[in-house]
Amino acid sequence: MTEPRPWRTSPEAFARDTGIVGQWLADHRAHVETSTVWSPCQPGDLLGRMPKRLPSDVVDVPSVLGELEQFIVPGLVRWDHPGWFAWFPSNGHEHALL
Repeated sequence: MTEPRPWRTSPEAFARDTGIVGQWLADHRAHVETSTVWSPCQPGDLLGRMPKRLPSDVVDVPSVLGELEQFIVPGLVRWDHPGWFAWFPSNGHEHALL
């Protein structure tokens, strides 16, 4: 008998979820120029805000993206910002994501 795999998804659900992630990326990239280059966070700031335990059940993509916005995005240093001149952004173009 095959063991159930709750993390597996149908092709339709996969297409839906990749569409959600793609839209999040497009929205995120649309606001790069209005964000700051440097994170206002200090070392350890984000760790104190993170959940203490991993979820015990499968989490849907919108919830993961919500946590990404809440916990990770505030600590980003915007290497994709037009004001970042520390390197040549060879993989900063949107097509590099695809």
